[in-house]
Amino acid sequence: GGRALAWEHRSGDFFAGDAERAPTNFQVTPLVVNDTLYYCTGFMRVFALDPETGAERWVFDPELKARESGGPYPLTCRGVAYWEAEDPVPGAACQRRILYGTKDSELIALDADTGRPCADFGENGRVELREGIGEAPPWEYYPTSPPLVMGDLAILGALVADQLRTDAPSGVVRAFDVRSGRRVWAWDPVPPGYARRIREGERYQRGTPNVWSILSGDESRGLVFVPTGNAPPDAYAGERHGLDHYSSSTVALDARTGEVAWSFQSVHRDVWDYD
Repeated sequence: GGRALAWEHRSGDFFAGDAERAPTNFQVTPLVVNDTLYYCTGFMRVFALDPETGAERWVFDPELKARESGGPYPLTCRGVAYWEAEDPVPGAACQRRILYGTKDSELIALDADTGRPCADFGENGRVELREGIGEAPPWEYYPTSPPLVMGDLAILGALVADQLRTDAPSGVVRAFDVRSGRRVWAWDPVPPGYARRIREGERYQRGTPNVWSILSGDESRGLVFVPTGNAPPDAYAGERHGLDHYSSSTVALDARTGEVAWSFQSVHRDVWDYD
């Protein structure tokens, strides 16, 4: 006998794209935790479902402003992350949290039980990820992959558009306190001993490799494993000035400080974008 379909859930968040607006893309890996299935859509909405029946428990809509911003990439949310307090306060909100990033370059924290934004996190549940990044249109810099939660930190990088310019936005990886949204550390992926050239109003070096994909970690060793992309402009190495030191690499960072423990580069002087 064939296997019967147990249930299906349709978000309705589909758009084929047009001349001005990017299409949606469905690349999410659902998370099943807290007796709930969580997933996000290309419009950055988060759904919480009963994992046995598919019944909707709650839905959160960030009211994405960059939905109309276009750009070369589809609207993609690859997943959300989960955190719970070791010593939860009975009856208090947000003792279990869902955290994720959006195309508006915001890191959002939601109560995992209700879907309401956590009022103590950043401003009304949101942290602005453009802080210190500098000038870039909405479609050139934003996270598409979920943060990695280790202890009380949410660690994430961001997509940076390829093949556009040598001074692309920084590929910085940052860790934020899951309770307050405070930035705890930042790994600016410049070579050891590099004299950084920071523009006014910015905090990080432009033109470094970015970390758009999924991070992983080893809690027993206290390490975060970071998969880097390629330094801009991806297919030409002549104007990187050494900033591809961490391109196309796996970099192990100390989860408490963001300092490099070790790195392994799989492709040297990458001009094929094999990140």
